[in-house]
Amino acid sequence: MRDDDKEPISTREVFLLPEWERLLQTIDPHYHPVMELLLRGLIGSELERLQKQHVKDNAIHVRCTVVRDKAGNLPKIQAEKLVSPAELPMTGRMKSLLEQAGSSSTSHRIICFEGGIELPAHAFLLTMKDGSPFNYASFRKTIWDKAIKQIGLDGRVPYVSRHTFVQWALLIGVNKNRLVDLMGHSTKKMVDDVYGFYRKGLIDERQKILDYLGEDFLALEELRTTFPDRYRQRMAFP
Repeated sequence: MRDDDKEPISTREVFLLPEWERLLQTIDPHYHPVMELLLRGLIGSELERLQKQHVKDNAIHVRCTVVRDKAGNLPKIQAEKLVSPAELPMTGRMKSLLEQAGSSSTSHRIICFEGGIELPAHAFLLTMKDGSPFNYASFRKTIWDKAIKQIGLDGRVPYVSRHTFVQWALLIGVNKNRLVDLMGHSTKKMVDDVYGFYRKGLIDERQKILDYLGEDFLALEELRTTFPDRYRQRMAFP
């Protein structure tokens, strides 16, 4: 099970869709793949070591994280402590963004880790704008915090996107048991107790949130149950 960031709950008010879209408009498009992965529930240590080999045609396989020491160094890679490795469904939107990220990751710099592990920088999916390996702390300080302040949402932390993902997913009808798997938790307790802070106004955005995430994010049964008209259109029913 993933350890939640030790952030105060007051910084975790979920995004309404217009707020999220304003944030994207403010942030350099180079980091839009990072933003999308944050929205799908990934945390900083997972983003830093997401390798290209973990991205398949139909899913993103979260397999490892990086453990930093107090000085901020990268001492070692370790397997993610999940009940089962998380697999995020690959939507058309996600595939396009990850192709963008992969094409930017071309550095031949060698990154050394504890235990004699050496990997080329271009093996990893995400980079900073200058081509260096993605650094979550730097991204948060120089990209996220600056954009959040610019759109008037001071104090909102990146981890709130994980909470947003849960609320958006529940709103459009994702089965709670499947959501638990997507989040990498063992039971529904975390979804119910930690991520269960509904924000007024979300219900009015349900159709637009589905448009943003894409119908292909939902399983067919979820689409049929929550959006029957759109299901019939997709299946070409009269």
